[in-house]
Amino acid sequence: MNLAWIIFVLIAIGQVKTDPVTENDREVVNITNIDILIQSLESQKWNSDETPCFNTMMKTLTHAKNFTLWAVWILDSIQLPIGQLYGAGVHIGNYDECLFPDKRMDVNEDMPQFKYCVNNLTLTEKLDEESYSRDPDVTADLYLNKRTKFRRSLTKALWGLCVPSACEPHSVSKIARAFLQISHLSPMDDTTRIEVAYCKTGKPEEYSLGFYIFVLSVTAFSILTISFSYYYSTGRSSSDTFVGELARSFCLTRNMKELTKLRDDEIYSMNLMRIISSFLIVAGHVIIVNSLHSTVNLLDSEEMAYKTSDFMIHLDLTTDSFFTISGLLFMRGMFTDKWKSPLKYMWKRYIRLMIALGFVTAYLALAFQYGIDGPLYDTIPREEIEACQTNWWHSILMIHNVVDARNMCNLVSWYVPCDFQLSIVAAILFCIYQKNKSLGITFLSATFTVGTVLSGLANYWYKFRPNPMDGFETYPRHSKEFTDNFIKPYTHASPFLIGAVIGYIIYTYKPKDYRKRISKFWSYVAVAIALLVMRLCLYGGYYYFFVSTVPSAQSGVYAAFNRAVWSTAICTIIVVCEYGDITILQKSFEWFPLVPISRLSYTAFLLQLPIELYYMGTLRTLVQNDYYQLTILSIGFSIMCYVGSFFVWLLVEAPLININNMLTYKTWKNVREKSVTSSDKQD
Repeated sequence: MNLAWIIFVLIAIGQVKTDPVTENDREVVNITNIDILIQSLESQKWNSDETPCFNTMMKTLTHAKNFTLWAVWILDSIQLPIGQLYGAGVHIGNYDECLFPDKRMDVNEDMPQFKYCVNNLTLTEKLDEESYSRDPDVTADLYLNKRTKFRRSLTKALWGLCVPSACEPHSVSKIARAFLQISHLSPMDDTTRIEVAYCKTGKPEEYSLGFYIFVLSVTAFSILTISFSYYYSTGRSSSDTFVGELARSFCLTRNMKELTKLRDDEIYSMNLMRIISSFLIVAGHVIIVNSLHSTVNLLDSEEMAYKTSDFMIHLDLTTDSFFTISGLLFMRGMFTDKWKSPLKYMWKRYIRLMIALGFVTAYLALAFQYGIDGPLYDTIPREEIEACQTNWWHSILMIHNVVDARNMCNLVSWYVPCDFQLSIVAAILFCIYQKNKSLGITFLSATFTVGTVLSGLANYWYKFRPNPMDGFETYPRHSKEFTDNFIKPYTHASPFLIGAVIGYIIYTYKPKDYRKRISKFWSYVAVAIALLVMRLCLYGGYYYFFVSTVPSAQSGVYAAFNRAVWSTAICTIIVVCEYGDITILQKSFEWFPLVPISRLSYTAFLLQLPIELYYMGTLRTLVQNDYYQLTILSIGFSIMCYVGSFFVWLLVEAPLININNMLTYKTWKNVREKSVTSSDKQD
């Protein structure tokens, strides 16, 4: 029986088909990223009003699976977050590929329309620095718990995506979340907040009436300058007539000579100081601009900044060099003014400051937006443009550093109203001094004391740091240290007044009559001490940012006196170069090209913001921030600022200054009177 059963089983097995299984018999399923993305999109909660957006996105992904050109094109423009842990806080993708596919392929009516949307991405709202860890085996969220050296959070980013035009902001954030869920950052999906910052369609803005007015005005000035220059060169005009003096005001040759003319009372030592200060300010702003949005290697960039921070972090002191020089020139000018009219002199100074400021303000408010486009344009550049369009009149009145300062036009122009306000104070002190010298000195001392004390008290009372640097996450416009303290006139009163005192000394003891009164030994000693003091002042910024981070009475005392000490060191170098015997510096300062470049520094200072905004607003990719890149950008921006300043001087600034002097002092009549007097003497 058992044998029969065994035989039966063997026969049955022999009847079973044993053909091998081939690849065609097995169902092969290929899961792609697009399939996962489709699942992520479907898992979002979509409302009925979001159906057009959802359907368009699903259509795009379906066509992308079939490798249809237009759909692959759109997905190819999208970049998942990369380098977030290394500080790359902006993920742009390909802006032009998203918005302008018609430039490289034929677009038909069946192809959906897309727009470029930038999202604010916050991976976690709460930072727990106590649980921060660099252990490679811990979860990555622990590494993100601590801010960087310059107080940047690695959990925040801007993320640009190409999405259907039919999508509203709440739908865009769902698409962004779906993409986040297929990225390496998906474990933080539950804690991540996504908000749409802005969207761009790529359609150019229509030119406004203000744009045409600005362009026509610049064109008119250019035509007038060329026409009057030619008319004046023919020799048919005379300076003793209104038309002749008007032609002379626009004359390119005359204005070029005015820019390069060496005056008898030229203070050569200030020229190089202005240029160096201007370059250092531009370099500092380049670091800030790159670190805010456009640096692919923020952590390396911060390490570089940290190594030089004992020198660079308190570079705002270089603005006090400008205040010192401005106070010196203002007070010397008041004493040498041949008209002896403080009101006329103040009006002349207002015009001198206002023309360049007004030109840059008008450019930012009326024309700048039409020449710039890019994925980051709607961040800081758009904010600056809107501030100028709203508060341009604050600039005209010279009050934008004290009235609605957070919305001032041209952020770097805070210097101009602050300088003018301090000029008013100095003019009042000048008038008092002219009436009663002892009373004038008393008021000067009191004003200096009040400015110094207020600066220290404000820092101590409101818990401000002595320098306005607030790290690489906060734009200065949104920093209380900057808008509520640093740009106020009392903060810079002491440098301006110290410069004013030196201006009076130079007026009284004219350098050409007192050359080399200080011996060579003491000249070198004084300059060495001044440089050492300046170095210590710069180190204070590092100390109170990295070492003593909590504002205290000590930091308040430093804030009260550091700018006055810096100004004193600057004045020491000026005095030694004018009255001492230090040939190396004197020869360097007297190099002729420094004279015109120095005179262009004011307008160049104002032009740096539009140039930096254009750089940021047109960026298509992040940059590597290192010493080489910083040097190239700083030199390039500085050259562009001075070249722009040169053209503004020839076409706008110099002609309007000349016209103001012509109308204020009736210069053509004075020429006629001098001519008559000369004829009488000859007779």
